[in-house]
Amino acid sequence: MTRRLLNLVTAQSLLLCVLSTALWVRSYSVRGQWSYRWREVKSDHDTFGAYGLTSLGGQVWIGYWWQDNTYLRRPHEGFTADTWRVGSVHQQGRHFDRPVGVDPRAWRFGFGSIWYVQAANGECSIIVPHWLLLGISAAPAASVVARRRWSRRRPEVPCPRCGYDLRATPGRCPECGTASAPGR
Repeated sequence: MTRRLLNLVTAQSLLLCVLSTALWVRSYSVRGQWSYRWREVKSDHDTFGAYGLTSLGGQVWIGYWWQDNTYLRRPHEGFTADTWRVGSVHQQGRHFDRPVGVDPRAWRFGFGSIWYVQAANGECSIIVPHWLLLGISAAPAASVVARRRWSRRRPEVPCPRCGYDLRATPGRCPECGTASAPGR
């Protein structure tokens, strides 16, 4: 049971690794967007927003935003109910511009965040590089491979007197001449 579960986790990890790599390569030519958009209309307010994931230029933006539409009272982008939106846009730009307030040193490695809340709208997002997602998705599979390689090594058999490794000479210790026990 444990081996099957470990194999399943390893297979899922490798699949996520391959998908992360494909998304990373794709992000340099296509802006991919996956979002869940919602709208809440009540007598005193009209709010719309989205939870989303956007991939472009080796980076992934994960976050949500909202905007108060009360005073405009117009339908936003033609939707009146909760919807899923998946799309790809061929971009002229190959990367995101650095948002205001993001540390340039962190942005150089692909990290950033956007946190602002105003009376009528706001956005909360984190920005991570694709290489981080690739490393996280590859970690379980890499640990399983390393553990299997380590477990296949023969264990050390030390001499009881001097501690010399007796794997090459199982009968007698070449250092001190002590005969090893049978079966060692």
